[in-house]
Amino acid sequence: MRETTVVAPGWTGDWLNAWLAAIGVTVLCPGATLAWTEEVRPKAVLEIPGAERIAEEIAARLPGVEDLERLVIAEIGHRIPLEEYAEAARRARASGDETLAILTSDLV
Repeated sequence: MRETTVVAPGWTGDWLNAWLAAIGVTVLCPGATLAWTEEVRPKAVLEIPGAERIAEEIAARLPGVEDLERLVIAEIGHRIPLEEYAEAARRARASGDETLAILTSDLV
């Protein structure tokens, strides 16, 4: 049975993490669209044309442990000296790894 559209009851527009997760689906899954219900606390409505089951489609596109371990951000701790961060930034730029930018809000 095809399930190309789903309302995600736990992903409400008033919760930042849920809002970001819903937007993330549109990045992970080509052709995915995001809308919101008309409720006071709107819920994410996701559509992935051609998907058999949306949850399985999303899960299949998430990076695996090996992929995550290869990211520059996985190699460094939360509090690192500026020199180490600069070197990590050089490695990240060279490999096209944009995850290091996540730390900027933690370092400021």
